[in-house]
Amino acid sequence: MNIRRAPNGSQEADPGAIHTRQDLLRLLATRPDCATPALVRRLKERVEELYRTDARASRELAEAVYTLAERCGDLESLALA
Repeated sequence: MNIRRAPNGSQEADPGAIHTRQDLLRLLATRPDCATPALVRRLKERVEELYRTDARASRELAEAVYTLAERCGDLESLALA
């Protein structure tokens, strides 16, 4: 899974590398600290972009976003998912 450096200097998951729930679970198995509301928001944006071109892939990614939101335990993330 790709990890990139955020503008604030911390490391974060590359949302472009997450396509399915399995991708997300692999990331969280190695980097549980990546389960953040910020990643939920970025992945949700990708779901919306992807829906225009590939509804099936969009749904798979949306399921991953919901799983991530549950892991975050953040009510706003769950509402977005």
